Amino acid sequence: MIDWKSTEFQNYTDMSVLVTGSTGFIGHRLVQILNMLNANVTQVSRGHRTQNMDIQKCDLANYDDCFNLFQKNTFDIVFHLAGWVSSETSIENIREAHNNNVVGTINLLDASKTSSTNPKIVIPGSTLEHSEIQNPYSVSKAATSLYTDLFRNKYGADTASLNICLTYGPRQSLNSLIPYTISSLITAKKKVNLKLNRYLDILFVDDVINAMLKAGLTFGSIRPTYIGTSQNITVKEITTLIAELMDKDHNLIEFDLDTTSTNKLPNENNINPAKDCIGWCPQWSLPEGLKKTISWYLNETQV
Repeated sequence: MIDWKSTEFQNYTDMSVLVTGSTGFIGHRLVQILNMLNANVTQVSRGHRTQNMDIQKCDLANYDDCFNLFQKNTFDIVFHLAGWVSSETSIENIREAHNNNVVGTINLLDASKTSSTNPKIVIPGSTLEHSEIQNPYSVSKAATSLYTDLFRNKYGADTASLNICLTYGPRQSLNSLIPYTISSLITAKKKVNLKLNRYLDILFVDDVINAMLKAGLTFGSIRPTYIGTSQNITVKEITTLIAELMDKDHNLIEFDLDTTSTNKLPNENNINPAKDCIGWCPQWSLPEGLKKTISWYLNETQV
């Protein structure tokens, strides 16, 4: 488990921190931890769910919004989690991914140069950037990573780029693999159908938050660094474990297609650079993370 009250993380006390995408799955958990650490947190969102008075409306795809944000506030660290996530492939999705992921990040990096400080900007990317999977999301994240490199190398932006594997945990959308499997098994009266059994690299959300907080405190820019487990595990193995932890029959889960004979994850993914660069390695085992996640969804269904 992670000691959020460690001396290292106490450095966030009274620090001015901007979190974009704070209403999302990872952003929400990050804000919880930062508030626990008594950081001065500014949250921004494009507008949905901004009835929360703690969240400012800011469309990162609009440069003027970004410029005004950095003129009105002074930040020590920026955690840039805003973006568009989907596996859809239509032309409308291409525009959505480009405007929110690519243009939004360029505007943020450009506007940050006008700040009186030079804030550390932590930008979580995706391991999909370097995979064979091509869709608007993966391509937009690859482009975002290249623009981040450009701002770091040519314009002196103090950035930390993290290539993060598939993340799971409480409060994640039910469209995602693990919440969907859990919720389906809770109410299962017939077979639970999943599209694809393939290899995954999967990490509990608190391990991701741990990596981002460590990156935010690391002196100097951080080139793209892999954040994951370096382990090959199949969707079937994960869902079987979920069923066992829920005391359900794993035979309820069926797959349309199995590609595990051909798509093992690349061996070059290893956590040694993360250990060396930011002193990070995973703390949560898969069974521990799944137990925590299952417990949350079980409680949600009983409310």
